[in-house]
Amino acid sequence: MKKTAFSLALCLLCALFPMSAAAAGNDPSIAYASNQNIIIDGRAVAFQTYMLLEANGYGTNYVKLRDVAHVLNGTRAQFSVGYTAQTGITITTGAPYQDVGSEMDTPFAGADKSFTRQNTPLVINGAPVPLDTITLLDDSGGGYNYIKLRDLGQALGFFVDWDAAAGSVVLDTTRGHDAAPADTPSAMAGAMLDALNRDIGSQGSARLADVDGDGVKELIVLSSYAARLYDWNGGQLSGREIGILAGGQIGWWLCRDISTGAFVIEYNTEGAAYDNSTFFYPNRETHISRFHSDDGSSDFQICYVDGREVTQAEYLAVKGQNRRLELLISDMDQGDLGLLTETRSELECLLAGKTARDISDEALLQIARRLEAQVSTMDINIMNGWPTECDYSDVILWDTDIECYRVIGYTSAADVLRAAEEIWYRYVSRSDPTFEQVFAPHILERYVARNGALYRHDMGMGDGGIVNVVDQLISRTADRATFSGYSTYDGEERLSTFQVFLVYEDGVWKYRSIN
Repeated sequence: MKKTAFSLALCLLCALFPMSAAAAGNDPSIAYASNQNIIIDGRAVAFQTYMLLEANGYGTNYVKLRDVAHVLNGTRAQFSVGYTAQTGITITTGAPYQDVGSEMDTPFAGADKSFTRQNTPLVINGAPVPLDTITLLDDSGGGYNYIKLRDLGQALGFFVDWDAAAGSVVLDTTRGHDAAPADTPSAMAGAMLDALNRDIGSQGSARLADVDGDGVKELIVLSSYAARLYDWNGGQLSGREIGILAGGQIGWWLCRDISTGAFVIEYNTEGAAYDNSTFFYPNRETHISRFHSDDGSSDFQICYVDGREVTQAEYLAVKGQNRRLELLISDMDQGDLGLLTETRSELECLLAGKTARDISDEALLQIARRLEAQVSTMDINIMNGWPTECDYSDVILWDTDIECYRVIGYTSAADVLRAAEEIWYRYVSRSDPTFEQVFAPHILERYVARNGALYRHDMGMGDGGIVNVVDQLISRTADRATFSGYSTYDGEERLSTFQVFLVYEDGVWKYRSIN
């Protein structure tokens, strides 16, 4: 990169953070190399930074302008950076930034540097703006200018703050520099859309779901390599990684901790010879693993909880404590434009001051297709013992010839019925009579209590290869929608036709099998 006294590598002051001089050095004429995470619209971004010693004995971090322009590209606060000998450094707000290859890399290879102070005006949208600036020189005499991030936020109109609890600088592109925290559905949707656009990539997907029970939906974004959970709290969006796309079958489940009633997210990876889960509790994580014979030819099995080898009973106790309620997203959803259409449409409605009731017809059709598939799967699963799992090494005979297997985490058929009902009505309207009339009696007949434990009889029912397809929205009102569909065996021949209905209930669209 060509270096000048007013290089394009202009850098920004991020924020004060409580680091003592002894932690980095005590020479006020030296800029000390360091690293700093900045929370940008809920996502932590690691910057290579330089720290200056202030008069109060604490340090102030600085980071390159082009680094900030690079990470803000595509957000509402994006800006371009230019340089001419006549005008110096220029910034144009709202314009896309073009990378030059030096982004997110220090020009000084991480070495501490001396610096000088000067007052260098930037030309922002054609007008000069004087900002307090320091300059660092490299070994060839090329200068790199640094400036305060708060000053830049004020000049360009984005919000900068210090989160003492997280120990991080917070930058919010959806709010003005002097804005109070905007804790509104519209502000939340704007921040989530920015996070979605930044993370999604070409093969990703996303889902909105209330995963903590507070009545506000969180955003789960599945990129090409990992899933991130975004939570809106107090006018700010925070995000964290909740699992990567490794091998095997991968899914993220919403669970309920039966001891506390709290919601838990389970990240599960499963293959022929292993089953791994990480449970994300509100303030901690628990990891369990089971390795076993991949073909059932032996009783080989090793179980772990948080890296400690345990008995099968201990493993099953942890697994059974977290009851699955809903599959949030899975590796099979990568590239699912239907799910992505749902999510974008709902966020765009919230951004415009509307609700999920107002999503587009195309998004509503995608919801009907997803719910039809999920409810059809639940129909078969209930007949096969869902939502319970069994320890197949513990078996009894019922009525002398029916094998039954010990159920994990349940003590009575009534307990199973309550859990199944909670899961069913996450998808299906409570005005639909199917569960009460069909499935509740079946569930109660499938279980028997013996020796202080609950056992289940497996029936092994299937769907016969028949698939239901929802193909068209027929009509729609404010809180009801009617769709047409057909059943097919080979994907081509239509065996029969049907109608399915959606009802807007509890802030979401739910399935109803009859009008």
